[in-house]
Amino acid sequence: MDIKVHFQLGGKKDKKGLDYIRVIIYLDKFHQLSLTTGYKINPKYWNPKKQEVRKTFSDAEVINTFLASRSTLIKNLYFQEYRTREIDWETFKEKAKALSYHKQKTKAMPEHIAPKKKLSFYQVFSMFLEAQSSSYARSTYKNYLVTLRNIKEFNQSQHKSNLRFEDINLGWFDQFKNYLVSQQLSNATINQQTKNTKAFLNWAREREYHAISLDGSKVKSLKEHDFDPIVLTKEELKRLYEMKLEPFSTEDNIRDVFCFLCFTLQRHEALKNYSPVQVVDKKQAWEFTSQKTRKKTYVPFSLFGGRAKEILEKYDYQLPLPSKNLINKMIKKLCFKAGITTLVYKPKYIGSNDLGEYTEKYKAVTTHTARRTGTTLAAEQLSLQFIQKITNHSSLKTLKKYIKVHKDVMIEKCSDVSL
Repeated sequence: MDIKVHFQLGGKKDKKGLDYIRVIIYLDKFHQLSLTTGYKINPKYWNPKKQEVRKTFSDAEVINTFLASRSTLIKNLYFQEYRTREIDWETFKEKAKALSYHKQKTKAMPEHIAPKKKLSFYQVFSMFLEAQSSSYARSTYKNYLVTLRNIKEFNQSQHKSNLRFEDINLGWFDQFKNYLVSQQLSNATINQQTKNTKAFLNWAREREYHAISLDGSKVKSLKEHDFDPIVLTKEELKRLYEMKLEPFSTEDNIRDVFCFLCFTLQRHEALKNYSPVQVVDKKQAWEFTSQKTRKKTYVPFSLFGGRAKEILEKYDYQLPLPSKNLINKMIKKLCFKAGITTLVYKPKYIGSNDLGEYTEKYKAVTTHTARRTGTTLAAEQLSLQFIQKITNHSSLKTLKKYIKVHKDVMIEKCSDVSL
């Protein structure tokens, strides 16, 4: 007995012509459920083939993200609790019902929201955060919270208690960036804060919370100097992977999870909803929906000679899931043990000042080093277009930032060039 989860409209429109989106759960002819998600839409916006809301609907991303997450949670409930007989059918039904329903009880998701009264910049920003809370990855959502905090602190530094949309212009952006420089934030961070602010202003304008006309392209970014990302060489990764540790100890778990991310080219966030059910195609690949991009990601285990699959088999596909903070703390010690101590440059540009410094490589290794390492090593043999399919980077330009060409590879490649 296996589980099938799909979504469809209920087939009964209300007086406004809206219909509920329902989740259908099927185990066999004796065990099946039809549950409401709490969302109502006009049937013209429903795509029955893809079982999702069409992108022409204003809140399509929010609803589709909710539906995808519910499908994963219900399947996890089935495999981890019902199939293992931890819960019975009646308990499964109650839990599935709770998982399926959207908590905010609304009669319908409006296609357009117009303000009934004039709201302040901060009020609308709070509404923006609430609206995006279910569609943004946790790290992205936190980044927007930081942006709001920085704007408030900047406004207070100007001895202003409130901020109006009418106050936002190119001059305001220049002053905001200068303030962030004075707070010793890096240029990369400042550019991200500026980008977040422009994204919010576009969102608010589309919903008619303001009518200011601002050409975002004229808001200049601070110069970010090119630098090599911190990555492990092939030899360093091999030393780390083959280093003898006490089996299934915390150190062993941390090393294996870090290497698994290297061999699959993925972020640590990809592991948060990991489940053995995501191992597909006769255990030859890992397929999941990315929390950050909300896109389907397919990772063949044939990468790097199947080492990612070796790690999963070691744990009977129940991969340990240590926190990012714990990995970041312990992976540095493990890299030191593996002799990864060459000097690397860690740049930090604040305004026009270069405050970077040289440090031993192990001190700079984090969970994201794994993704950069795997991507760099894969790029030695695979095309960037193919790698992009696995990493799900939004553009090749972004992907290229992850790749560092090692000097030994340059020497080897150049030796192939002759007269």
